[in-house]
Amino acid sequence: RSIILKGIAKQAKKDNKKTDFQNSESWLSSKFDSSQSGFKSLLQYHLDFESIDTPEDYSTYDDLWSMSNRTEGKNFIGGSKNYDFRLDDLIYLSKNGINDTKEDGKKIEPPISFGDTTGFKTYSLEELKVLTEGKVKTTSLKPHFPMYYGSPKKRGYIIPDVPYIIHLSCTKALFPLLQQALSMPKAPLYLGTNDGWVEAKLMNL
Repeated sequence: RSIILKGIAKQAKKDNKKTDFQNSESWLSSKFDSSQSGFKSLLQYHLDFESIDTPEDYSTYDDLWSMSNRTEGKNFIGGSKNYDFRLDDLIYLSKNGINDTKEDGKKIEPPISFGDTTGFKTYSLEELKVLTEGKVKTTSLKPHFPMYYGSPKKRGYIIPDVPYIIHLSCTKALFPLLQQALSMPKAPLYLGTNDGWVEAKLMNL
């Protein structure tokens, strides 16, 4: 998005270099705003959300959903069910007897363990396929796992009795494009997750 925004600003500067437009529009300086998460809107200088009228009457409920994460640690190994099938034996050995204890009550360590600290070694896929015991560095597994792992999280849902009303302002060029996009969306409209589908209407006040 940063590259696209800079490209738009560069072309606008080129098209308007002989006019006063360049000096009157701050966005041509290529200084773009972003949200706390780092998201940069491509429409940030064409669309502005001003206020929201929230419903006073609504019902709520909590449910569980799966959050997709990716960390530098080893959580992705136990959190993902999807990985290269050639690691099946290795993953099985890492869980073999994991809850068992010795007669003295001490925990029995499985023949395969994963980690990032000193003592854990890097192996190739061919070595992992035949490995029966040892300490495997997590970087050896990452190429054979998806780029995320699932973590159950509690999420609250709201069912309003009346619609939310969002007051916004936009440029004249953008308004008909928004009308067209909302009247014939390419995919279901959603907020946050694909289970938060919404209906939206645009009105010119």
